[in-house]
Amino acid sequence: RINESAALLCQLCTEYNASLPINSVPPEILSRIFSFVPDQLHSPADVPLSSPILNPAHLRPLLLTCKHWNELVTSTPSLWSSFLVHSSVKPSLDRSFNHYIHRCPTGPLNVVLHSAINDDVLTLCQNATYAERVKQLVFLPNAWGWQDDGDKYSTYLFTTLRLPELNTCILDLSTSPSSTLNQRMFPSSSQLHTLCLRWPPTLPKTSFRSLRNLYLHSVCVTPSWTVSLLAFLRAHTRLNLV
Repeated sequence: RINESAALLCQLCTEYNASLPINSVPPEILSRIFSFVPDQLHSPADVPLSSPILNPAHLRPLLLTCKHWNELVTSTPSLWSSFLVHSSVKPSLDRSFNHYIHRCPTGPLNVVLHSAINDDVLTLCQNATYAERVKQLVFLPNAWGWQDDGDKYSTYLFTTLRLPELNTCILDLSTSPSSTLNQRMFPSSSQLHTLCLRWPPTLPKTSFRSLRNLYLHSVCVTPSWTVSLLAFLRAHTRLNLV
């Protein structure tokens, strides 16, 4: 009898929820409304992002509201298209990855690396299924005071990682050696059109054929830095904005 009563109560709740005005809104509009729930990453130096970078952890209240909202949220890939790694996230990488990214099996991805980056993160980025879909990369290690192995990881991210669909990149270079920028950066990213560099010790020697927008933030101008800037500008004559 208890099970029957529970099943009846569940059915009544479902019918009641279905009758609410909010649930008569078309799914595509409701999912659009849901996209305003998570906090959006504030872009450094007001660099325009090609798509909002959301924090999927903030979707939890929607998942717990009702079955209809839960199914709609989990079946909307764009809500789960951002992967954030920073020191305020306590769950393990595997748990975060399995709960969030697998809900976005198709479409563009955003990767934000603040801190706590480790070999597991690099292994994840090496997965072609995901790396080939990354459209925006934000690398801000100093936002959380990360220093350990900064050279190792930044060198790998900039010179080895294959991100063929990357179009927007924001990099904090305060922990990166100048030697990293002397190497060919993002060799497979032929679609990179917006690049923001914070604390760049020098300008990259790489020529980005699709680059149209260059943002330089927190620059310490020296004679050698000015020379590298002029060389970079000569190699990128199609820039629309500096």
